[in-house]
Amino acid sequence: MSKEPFIPMNYPKSKVVFILCILSGIAIGLLGFVLKQLLPNYLYFLLVLVLWGLILTSFVCFFINLYGSITGKYKSLKKKSWKEQVW
Repeated sequence: MSKEPFIPMNYPKSKVVFILCILSGIAIGLLGFVLKQLLPNYLYFLLVLVLWGLILTSFVCFFINLYGSITGKYKSLKKKSWKEQVW
């Protein structure tokens, strides 16, 4: 078993959060699509709200990451803990 953490230590926080939001959104979207007929309306509505929250969060993180890449903020990234890593 690898001792490397699940969250990469040499990526900015915005990129990690963006990727996690996209993957979570795909999983929740597929779950909602499959369970649409089985779920009560209020649970399906809650699932759609969570999906929209993930989509909005991923858009914000994408633009934060894009701005940091354009301005050169991420050129000299080194492995740091999550708390010390830049956005």
